[in-house]
Amino acid sequence: MGRQMAILKLLWRSCPFSVTIVAVWLLISCFSVIIANENGLPALIPYSSTTIDFANSGAVSPLEPQDVESAYYRHWLGTDELGRDVFAQLIYGSRTALLVGFFSVLISAFIGICLGMLAGFFGDHALKVSKTNALFVPLVLIPFTLYLIFVVPWSAIGFTPIGLLLLGLVLMIFLLAKFEQSKNREKKNVALDLIIGRMIETMDALPVLFIIISLSAIIRPSIFSVICIIGISNWAQIARYARSETLKIKQTAYLESARAIGMRKRAILMRHILPNALPTLGVALAFNVAAAILIEATLSFLGVGIGVEEASWGSMLAEARRSPFAWWIAVFPGLAIFAVVFACNQIAEALSD
Repeated sequence: MGRQMAILKLLWRSCPFSVTIVAVWLLISCFSVIIANENGLPALIPYSSTTIDFANSGAVSPLEPQDVESAYYRHWLGTDELGRDVFAQLIYGSRTALLVGFFSVLISAFIGICLGMLAGFFGDHALKVSKTNALFVPLVLIPFTLYLIFVVPWSAIGFTPIGLLLLGLVLMIFLLAKFEQSKNREKKNVALDLIIGRMIETMDALPVLFIIISLSAIIRPSIFSVICIIGISNWAQIARYARSETLKIKQTAYLESARAIGMRKRAILMRHILPNALPTLGVALAFNVAAAILIEATLSFLGVGIGVEEASWGSMLAEARRSPFAWWIAVFPGLAIFAVVFACNQIAEALSD
């Protein structure tokens, strides 16, 4: 706890403005129900993101007179073409950005850290398995993937099950070819670093944004689907950071001492390598939060992101295209996206220093 508090103090000294923006954004997202009206609950703003004020429809400016009963019912940031309150949409859009930004990064971090640490720790020669154990994973992976493709309807058109199937086939062919080189039953080295390294290079070579847009266009729009798509498509950079940090920590003296006393490999990974690699990995995670927010805003702007019933900063920018004279519909969500992404990038820069 003391180390985390020290990091927070250093962040506050280096970039107080960015830390304040992120803190305010988190508070607004967590307490959006109290700030904006939802399900008839008392709130500071008497409107929700879907409330339509017919008396002030047609994109009413925040600077012009409004047809309201009192100042409490005034639209302080104006309304859109349908009469929805822009301020309420900003509040609920911050919650969408929070959910997508953080939970997609959690998925990316889990995949990237696991693969990167395994590749850096075991390398190409430290992991030895028998033929039976080596073929067990592809044999389980292929039937499970076939089940996802042909039985589960939502994943029948997805890229992930097909990618898992291809990965399982490639692993099986690679392991069969390797074990056929030797007729005896001795254990063989598994080039784990080589396999994971090629996976990282493949993800870097693919146009990730194009893949995300394509998947979002064919999968039912929802926050859950956007989180999963961004999470499973944006782990390569985290895996590269995790691998490099593992290779650096693996050469330290205290890790050699842990090996000498007979500590298990799993304990070394969890107790020594992961805690010491997290500060550096925090830089990549902060950058990925900003990238996930931008990707979600891009998808919503193109109309292939979350559902129409959910408020999003990107969908607000898309709405602004229909009313080019209504500057407030584009300016306020644009400033919100810029402020949050700028703050996350500044915090990442401060962590790297």
